[in-house]
Amino acid sequence: MWWPTSVEFVRRPCRRIRADRVKLRPTLTLATFTLLGFAGCTSVPITPAAVHRAPVPQAEAALAIERWQTAVAIANLFLESPYRRTLPAGTFTLADDGMTFQNTTGVWPVHVRYDVIGQVCVKFGFTGQERADGFAIGKAPPHRSAATDNTFFRTRQGDEQRPEAMAALILHEFTHQLLRDGTVNIPKSAAYYAEAVLLMRYRTLTAERRPFATSEEFNRFLKNHGQDTATQERMLREFEEHLAQGPTKFCRHGPFAEPPAR
Repeated sequence: MWWPTSVEFVRRPCRRIRADRVKLRPTLTLATFTLLGFAGCTSVPITPAAVHRAPVPQAEAALAIERWQTAVAIANLFLESPYRRTLPAGTFTLADDGMTFQNTTGVWPVHVRYDVIGQVCVKFGFTGQERADGFAIGKAPPHRSAATDNTFFRTRQGDEQRPEAMAALILHEFTHQLLRDGTVNIPKSAAYYAEAVLLMRYRTLTAERRPFATSEEFNRFLKNHGQDTATQERMLREFEEHLAQGPTKFCRHGPFAEPPAR
């Protein structure tokens, strides 16, 4: 079974930072690299094909791809569950050339890449950064190949990421991508970091409320799994009561109208 007996590791499941308040200098630096990133920078696409080509033992590469496949399966189970409220119904698919999300509206490529923006994010305590067509990640120990030793497959300490944590990252960042919240273009990146700098905050940023709503939904979904029927029903009622309270400064649950496929 790939499901955990404990889900404490997804308490802050996607992008981790040591405190809610954001230091000014790192935020300005990250903002600068993000905006410069739209002008173009060297990046390494992270795909199953790239992982197979990486200069690491093939058995290790195969296990990394297997964990990615499991993460996609977990994300799809969440999308089929009653806990999905912010993202639309659909299915993630993983092929040799990368990941996509598709539904009756269209198909969205979800590119995972290592680049300077992802690396700067890692330096400041994050796991990844949303982009217009996916998300960026940074390097992680043991620093052999960007295709395998990155914060998608490994923690910042170099341990293997569990499939549940990978699924959480995919869902959080895809919410950014699909709903166009956050650093998905130059004007929105400027607005994102202006709010972070002027209000000295991250967790309650306007552009993080819908992605963190997905993260909360996914966390509740994981905790619900494997419970007896009575507990599952109680947890779902508690979730409905939470939704009935409306948006908060931490989350804004859907459903929302989805934009057309790009």
